[in-house]
Amino acid sequence: MQTAPITRDCSFKLPTNMKLIIYEQLKRSITHLIQTFKISISAAPTGRPRKIPTIDALTLSLYRHRSTRAIKRSVYEDLKSFLGCSYKTLVVSMNKAAVLAGWLLALLMRSGAPTSHPVKYTDAADLPVCLKKNADDHKTMNGLAGFGHSAKGWYYGIKMTMTRDDRGAILGLKFSDPGQTTAISSARLTKTSWVS
Repeated sequence: MQTAPITRDCSFKLPTNMKLIIYEQLKRSITHLIQTFKISISAAPTGRPRKIPTIDALTLSLYRHRSTRAIKRSVYEDLKSFLGCSYKTLVVSMNKAAVLAGWLLALLMRSGAPTSHPVKYTDAADLPVCLKKNADDHKTMNGLAGFGHSAKGWYYGIKMTMTRDDRGAILGLKFSDPGQTTAISSARLTKTSWVS
């Protein structure tokens, strides 16, 4: 069974005899959301063309998590003969696609809020950014991260608070300092019911 190439405007093309079902389903869903919400993802009119288009980069990022790949390197190793780019290019493309993922998540949460179920659940999770011993030298999340304590012990990172309804639809998402109590975060999050 032959399949059409995944993309027309980049060097990332799977051979006609290879089919990644998870990848294709994710790409169809992302393309549908982008068309539904009328999001412009066109490249800049000047400069070099993208080696990996934004939709493909976001699809590869989601494919990594959906196929239980632990790191980006494993996706690159699996597909490097078809990507036609370096590992650094793949990582930069995936990181830039995170902005599109954030916009899509915010739009989905905003569109689902009016029809949400009246029963809502709020939960918080700690997101460590580095080992506690390396906190003084950590620069990436400097200013956002802090020390917090959870059931797992002390950590240096941020706290993610998520509100969802009884049907499982995400209604709100907040990233805060780990020192802030969940009750305060959830009260603000339930009122606004979207990203902050």
